[in-house]
Amino acid sequence: FTYHIKLVIGDAGDAAYDSGVFLEANSFGSNIINLSTTTANSIDTISVEGCNDAIVNFQIPYITSVDKTFYFGINGSATNGVDYLQIPSSVTILAGHDTASIVISPLLDGVTEGIENVELVVATSACTYDTINVYIKDYDIIECDLPADTFLCNNESLTIISNVTGGYQPYSYAWSTGDTTSSTIVSPTSNTVYTLVVSDICNLDTTVQIIVNSSTPQINIVGDSVCIHDTAFIEAVVDPSWTLLWSNGETTANISFPVSGSAYYSILAIDTIGCSVTDSTFVKGFPVPTAVTSADTTICLNYEAKLRAFGNYASYTWSTGQNQKNILVSPNNDTRYTVTVTNSNKCWDTTSVTVDVLQAPTAVITSTIDTLCIGNQTELFASTADQYLWSTGQVTPSIIIQPSQQTVYHLQVSNVYNTTRCSHDTTLLMNVVRCNTFYVPSAFTPNGDGLNDEFGVEGLFVTVDRFRLFIFNRYGEKIFSTINPTDKWDGSYNGETAPTGVYTYIVEITETLREPYVLKGTVHLLK
Repeated sequence: FTYHIKLVIGDAGDAAYDSGVFLEANSFGSNIINLSTTTANSIDTISVEGCNDAIVNFQIPYITSVDKTFYFGINGSATNGVDYLQIPSSVTILAGHDTASIVISPLLDGVTEGIENVELVVATSACTYDTINVYIKDYDIIECDLPADTFLCNNESLTIISNVTGGYQPYSYAWSTGDTTSSTIVSPTSNTVYTLVVSDICNLDTTVQIIVNSSTPQINIVGDSVCIHDTAFIEAVVDPSWTLLWSNGETTANISFPVSGSAYYSILAIDTIGCSVTDSTFVKGFPVPTAVTSADTTICLNYEAKLRAFGNYASYTWSTGQNQKNILVSPNNDTRYTVTVTNSNKCWDTTSVTVDVLQAPTAVITSTIDTLCIGNQTELFASTADQYLWSTGQVTPSIIIQPSQQTVYHLQVSNVYNTTRCSHDTTLLMNVVRCNTFYVPSAFTPNGDGLNDEFGVEGLFVTVDRFRLFIFNRYGEKIFSTINPTDKWDGSYNGETAPTGVYTYIVEITETLREPYVLKGTVHLLK
């Protein structure tokens, strides 16, 4: 249609000014809108549940300068928000554009519904409308068929071929074997479940499985080599339902026989579906070692005996639990020890050796004291034995000691039995102390009252080798001297009482086992 518009401009009252009308380009037009549909991909001409979306396009014949919104009703046999994702009831063409679209995404509901439709009724003006229909079809579920579960014997191969229908090609294949084609070749060694996932262009898939039971009989023969003169026990570890046949005619899983030499034994095993396997073992008789040890021996209590096992074998096991070739033992009583020697073929032999134990004397040092004054002597006595050895080098039952300091004395006593000498040791600690004490008074009163009338060195004189006391007056004259520690000065000089005053004394002392020393000082004579 063509429409004509007439515009009238009046310019009577203001002739001095020009009048005009400005029209915006493309500002005249109707609400005519073109509706069209397309699909998201070309797998089908209409939309498909869960696979192919429908796109409804809204187009006007010009580029709008403002946003334009078009409202529409939603009808049809498909339910909004149930059969497809919820869509709004309007669409807006933005300024600067001439088109807009909405997407109708059908939902895969797994219900067979046939062709459904979505009808959009679009208002093009106050009095006109247009309609468009979008059709939805059910998704054709992918179906995949595999061969029936089957059996294979002895690592045979099987080609598994799939038959796929439905969905939308091309198909993608994902086997649990890693193959990505419509078939796979398998050769299982045990019962195996193979899985195939088939997906189409819609990224929808189905999963199928096939079980291939692999019947590959296996035999484990146990106990195929023993020592000579032992009984060989051969066990075929198989399913008890299988049929067995040994080369010696036996039909049981376990057979036994004495071994005097070497021989091959074979077995045929047939399982319940007829698959068979054959195995054999070589039964060899290994030589037996001869256990030999050192001779019986005698030791003293608390001493060790070295026991030797001879030969060159793989292992040695003693009754003590030790596994060395030679061991040291220290029994408290007469003891018999056994050793088992084993060669590299695990054949063994046992022998024994006896260790007799002799009692040693008990070393005891007896002394009447445990602390000795420097310079004094005492005697140490040993307990009864056949032989004695002191740390001083003496070999007598007793010794005289005069230590100058604290000393530990060692004693070893021994008893002799034939060629065996049993000893015992002990020690004694002798403490040594200085027993002498010296004290010099600072004053005395020789007045005859019986109290403090004499002056001299007081104390305890136990071991004094040399003693000298000198007393001098203030003029340096020696007025008293003595070499006896118990002697005292009575305060007289030349038969008369010495005058009151201060006197000097010197004491020279030599104690036993000590260096000489001197005591000096003054004493007050008071009356």
